Amino acid sequence: MHQQIRLKLAKPTAVDTPGAMRAEEIRVDPSELPTDALVTLLESLAGAGYNLRSAGGHAIEGAGEFVFALDDARHDDSRACADFLREQGYADVVVIEPEVCWIKDEEGALAKCLRETARPGRLIQEIHVGTAENDMVPVAFTTIQLDDEGTTSKGETTQSS
Repeated sequence: MHQQIRLKLAKPTAVDTPGAMRAEEIRVDPSELPTDALVTLLESLAGAGYNLRSAGGHAIEGAGEFVFALDDARHDDSRACADFLREQGYADVVVIEPEVCWIKDEEGALAKCLRETARPGRLIQEIHVGTAENDMVPVAFTTIQLDDEGTTSKGETTQSS
């Protein structure tokens, strides 16, 4: 679980207009999404043979995004999975490399992991906890680095739409 796939459930549509304004992308209003948009996505992924190791997100069936990682057996297929999702019409699909630590499923392990990776001026942006494997739990996280010139997100984007 070293790569995460991020996407929006809102599918873009194109509208043809004459002249310089031709084929402009328009986002679907999240309120127009079917109430089972996430379940439909998950069924599509399962139907294509993708098993998720972790999943999370915010405002998933709205204006937010869904974030997931494939299990280790299919880890190298993250880019192919992202391409599959784009072909299905999903928007803003990207593959990123979050930071990952493996922890024991015990009291205080998450705090210890984050303490050991702490740096001055670095803030945790997101955390996604996966399923245990060999008594260890993967924790993927992205950070924001504060500096004199503003903020920079840490978590390398390896492919974008």
